[in-house]
Amino acid sequence: MSGGFLDFDRAAARVGKSRSTIRRWVEAELLHPVLGMVRESELLEADRKMRARRGRPRGAGSSRRPDPVAVVEEAIGRGGDAEAAVDALRVAGLLRDGGRGKVEKVI
Repeated sequence: MSGGFLDFDRAAARVGKSRSTIRRWVEAELLHPVLGMVRESELLEADRKMRARRGRPRGAGSSRRPDPVAVVEEAIGRGGDAEAAVDALRVAGLLRDGGRGKVEKVI
């Protein structure tokens, strides 16, 4: 039975993933590191959950993202300004912030 702790590099190797995948699982709260290490049993459970999820749409309905131009046109058409358009892109999941108020990119 697995019950020890693994650092991120060993955890990644244990499940055949990259270190950045392990970090994404931490950000998604699938893993809860303690002093930079993850519990092996929690790691294996997260891997099982993610493998079961593979190939399924991310949410209800279509997995296609909305057209960014259409999102902006709709926001401005409702009487919005550039700020409203930026907010609409964020809500649609099409805009990623670069921090400090800077726009990193439209996805």
